[in-house]
Amino acid sequence: MKMINDGHLGGYIAGGDPATYCPKLWSWAIQTLGVRSVLDVGCGEGHAAKYFQNGGCRVHGLDGFAQAIADSVIPDDVELHDFCDGPWVCADRVDLVWSCELLEHIEEKFLNNVLATFRSSRQFLFVTHAFPGQPGHHHVNCQSTAYWIEVLEQSGFICEVDLTLKARQVTLSDLSAYPNHFARSGLVFRRRQPVVVPDSWETKKRSPIEMGNSPGFDAILKSFLIRGFSKVNRRYKGFPS
Repeated sequence: MKMINDGHLGGYIAGGDPATYCPKLWSWAIQTLGVRSVLDVGCGEGHAAKYFQNGGCRVHGLDGFAQAIADSVIPDDVELHDFCDGPWVCADRVDLVWSCELLEHIEEKFLNNVLATFRSSRQFLFVTHAFPGQPGHHHVNCQSTAYWIEVLEQSGFICEVDLTLKARQVTLSDLSAYPNHFARSGLVFRRRQPVVVPDSWETKKRSPIEMGNSPGFDAILKSFLIRGFSKVNRRYKGFPS
């Protein structure tokens, strides 16, 4: 596998990253959740969006890396956008925003631009993240699951515990010898109705105990512990739990 990097824009694996390829999860989203339109934020070459497109969905991809856009498998439905320049405004809201292995590449001072783009979803957000200390090119925002739950719940989403657990279980059935990022850190959020979004969110680093005041944190933490997802994490050598 050939990794192509470009400064603060992170990078992508030529031909697609097997650790971000989740066909059973995507089919589940189409068939069970009724997804018919998708925005892929940080799409790389666009393989996830292409799968949804083949499944009958209207799709659009965003990436800041010009080479990824040039190599895209969805050339008519992809757009170059760097979140250092601001949010991307969606003309038509979508059923699902998919964003896999993007957040760790976004400096906190630009994070509100990504959050505003995530709100292009009218229903669901599927997202992964890198854990503190996880190595990688331009990993500048590696945070705990608790951190991302709080940030996204402050940004107009609700963490869906049962859907998160189900989505990870579906993804586990996709696993080969290569680890899958969604099975390890994937989270499912639903758009809050009515949407309540603060003018800004607190960027101060807080402990998981302090973050426990987040509406969904207690429930999802308890579910992960009770249902054994710490054991799932240990299956993947080289990834922190």
